[in-house]
Formats: sequence, structure tokens, C-alpha cells
Amino acid sequence: MRLSTSNMKIRDAFRARHEPEAHAQIARAYWALMISLFALSTVLSIAYGAWEFSRPLEGSGSDVTVGSPRAPLNRADLQEILDGFDERATRFDERRTAPALSDPS
Repeated sequence: MRLSTSNMKIRDAFRARHEPEAHAQIARAYWALMISLFALSTVLSIAYGAWEFSRPLEGSGSDVTVGSPRAPLNRADLQEILDGFDERATRFDERRTAPALSDPS
């Protein structure tokens, strides 16, 4: 029995899934579903991105604003930062010259 693909419904095609014409109808319906889901997910992701991009920043935790009267750095703070870098370089050199650990296996 050959089924007409032009007026076959998905339910009828699924019931007659052993027929080649039904396979084609089911494949078209599956493909249309996949394209629809892809289009829907694309639209939703673009909408969510636009919504996130247009939202104002909420509590960034920074009190510094443009034209803040706070002084940038003084000599004591700068010296403390430089000493930290020197200490880090010293630790790096110590670890680089330390003997390598043997393989435990």
C-alpha cells in the first residue's frame, strides 16, 4: 500500500513507519522541529545577551569614581610593592636552583 505524502499527517506517518513515504514525512517533520528549536534558541540567546548588556551595573563594589580625591600612591606604598616583587624574584631563583625531585614511580 502506497501512502500519499502530500496529505499524510505525522500521526499517520508514524503509524505506517514501515513505508518509505512515511519515513520521508517523519524526516521532514524532524528536520522542521530541529530548525525551529535552533531558531528559537538563537533568538532567546540574542535576547538574553541584549538584556544582560543593557542592564546597569549593580554594586560593582568599587567606590572609586571619576575625579576621586584619593591620592594614587605614596612613597611608602610604592616601596612596599617593589619589596614584594624583589621577594618574589628571590623565591623564584631559589626554587629554580633547588634540586629536582626524583620520580617516585
